[in-house]
Amino acid sequence: MSLPEDVDPRLWFELDGCEGRHYLVDGNPHTFRGRMYFYCPYRNVYMRVSKAEIRECSEEANFFIRGFLSGNEPPPPDEDNGDDGDPQFDRWRQAVEVFRRTGYWWAGPSRTCNRCGAELLPSELGNDDEPCLGCPT
Repeated sequence: MSLPEDVDPRLWFELDGCEGRHYLVDGNPHTFRGRMYFYCPYRNVYMRVSKAEIRECSEEANFFIRGFLSGNEPPPPDEDNGDDGDPQFDRWRQAVEVFRRTGYWWAGPSRTCNRCGAELLPSELGNDDEPCLGCPT
């Protein structure tokens, strides 16, 4: 199967719900923070994916994802005053660490854990399958 010119075959990954390899491509889809463009050769379409949706990937794709998410990190809440000991800055730092694992950043109103009611970090998925990071259950 031939790939479009803008698709690098080294940037493959596997995705639940669609068989075979898919390929990350350059660009920012400008939908939600952390979303990446990819090409699906089986449907012959370009779509978007978050890191949390990727099952397995090549080493090259792993480095692509790490670089993309590092460049996509949201800025600290107050760049002038953020430092250790500031609760907002500490929460942002924790959220960014989770963002690097999930590639997900919620931009809407604050949400709470379905299990314990604690406020979720913007980078926590917040679904019924995953408790929040501090969930006692």
